Amino acid sequence: MRKLLVGFVAVLMMIFAVVPAASALDLREGLSRETIAKDEVIDDDVLMVGNVLRIEGTVNGDVFAFGDTVIVTGAINGNLVTAASHVEVNGPVSGSVYGAGSDVFVTNRVGGSLAAAGSQVVFDQGATVGHSVLAAGDKVYLHGTVGRGVAVGADSLWVRGKVAKELRAYVNDMRIESGATIDGPVEYTSDEEAFIAPDAKTGQVTFTYGRVEWEHSTSFWAGKWWKAISFVSFLGFGLILLALFPTLRRNFPQLVLEKPWQLPVTGLVALIAIPISLVILLLTVVGIPFSLMGMLAFPVLLYFGQVLVAWAVGKLLGDYLPAMQNWSWPVLFLVGAVLTTLVVELPGIGWIFGFVSVVYGLGGALWLMYSRRTAA
Repeated sequence: MRKLLVGFVAVLMMIFAVVPAASALDLREGLSRETIAKDEVIDDDVLMVGNVLRIEGTVNGDVFAFGDTVIVTGAINGNLVTAASHVEVNGPVSGSVYGAGSDVFVTNRVGGSLAAAGSQVVFDQGATVGHSVLAAGDKVYLHGTVGRGVAVGADSLWVRGKVAKELRAYVNDMRIESGATIDGPVEYTSDEEAFIAPDAKTGQVTFTYGRVEWEHSTSFWAGKWWKAISFVSFLGFGLILLALFPTLRRNFPQLVLEKPWQLPVTGLVALIAIPISLVILLLTVVGIPFSLMGMLAFPVLLYFGQVLVAWAVGKLLGDYLPAMQNWSWPVLFLVGAVLTTLVVELPGIGWIFGFVSVVYGLGGALWLMYSRRTAA
């Protein structure tokens, strides 16, 4: 459970990948505000990027929203995947909600599951979730109705709502307050027993003593949030890139099949040669500007290559697995991003897959640039 916050987005995206979606994507990008108006109906998946994002209309598809503030007051007839400093889900969502932010508030109906990570996660009174709830953060408030089970990793947990099945928690402080109803067993790990109100209804309660090292230091939270935000940022960057350049979606997976060994060899040579060349240029007066520009461009090229690798993994799986052949390209990219992230995190051997991913991505990016230049 201590790694819940770090791996939470990746694991949940894997769950989300089983949901079919449309084959297109409505891209909405604004530097300050971007709004889906109250009378607007979108029969498509939507990608929104900006500072303040408002969904006031109806979206008949999945919504991917990345910004500083995301507020949903309209209806989403699909899934919501969002990352922002402040997230409010005040409108109904027929699918599942996957949200990460400093503050995450849910006040309406969620037809599927709810997965949320934040400094403060509030599942408000009157809100309902049809399936399960997975929450991680500093403070978690569970005051609504959950159709199945709940799993929480937090410093403090307050329960005042209704849970149809089990509650499992890894916490420092837990309070099951007056009016709470938990039909299944309650299993929690903490260094002190929870407060359970006399009129609260629960199944069998199992308390496991264990000092929960839920550190509050800046370095701890910065490291955890940085990993989660980095992963979500990678998803956002990849979705925008692949939406703006559909030729990449068509060409790169085919290039992997046509040149299975040429790409990693090219990437390996470039991984060694480019840094050496940049250092040599830095030693010459004329080459200094070019070296500095190259030092800025090289990490971007590596990042770009990782997006291509994640996309190729998802696309090739979609081509060869019958169950995935009708999935939309955004969902396939999410699958690929999840799998590549999880494989790289494998203890002991993850670095090997990470290295292979880097050289494949770098080689693929260079091959695409060369092919485009040749065609031009």
